Amino acid sequence: MNRVLDRLREQWLAATGLALALMALALGLLPGSGKPQTEVLALRHAVAAGEIVRSSDVVAVPIADADRTPSMLSRLDAPTGRRTLIGLAGGDFLMRGALRSGVAPSLLRHGERAVALELASGSAPDTRLLRRGRFVDVVILGPNGSRVAARGLQLLSAASERSGGVSVTVRAPAKVALALATGRRGRELRLLLRGDAP
Repeated sequence: MNRVLDRLREQWLAATGLALALMALALGLLPGSGKPQTEVLALRHAVAAGEIVRSSDVVAVPIADADRTPSMLSRLDAPTGRRTLIGLAGGDFLMRGALRSGVAPSLLRHGERAVALELASGSAPDTRLLRRGRFVDVVILGPNGSRVAARGLQLLSAASERSGGVSVTVRAPAKVALALATGRRGRELRLLLRGDAP
């Protein structure tokens, strides 16, 4: 009789264990169960370095919350119009660090103007020294002597030699730019390269 009871107890425990395992499996298959998930963006196909990413290039894919990093993009409109900094393969997750803005930042700040200056040969340092980002002073030589017209103007592009002269484009406050761009008759401009920022 003890044997029969032991056997029944073993069968009951096995059946209960099987029922609990089946119930856990069924609960795991229900939608919304298991680990919390979130959606992030992945590329549908490869995108070369420097190409613009379009909304048709990406798809939202579910991943576990625990696997998401802060740099992963999740909004479909977030990458639109931005260029890749590196080549990306199809299926790669889209990360903020892999993209740059599609629009270059403005070279001019609020209230500034770009003004082109034409200088006579010999009125500017060697053009190899006049690179973008360097700072210069502008001197006006006129019938009544010379005066410093502007200090610490930044070159927006490298200087170029044109028909016996030198051409540079500088960033200047609007008032200074207007004064440099007008009334050049009877005067000559000289450019002094600065060794320091203004």
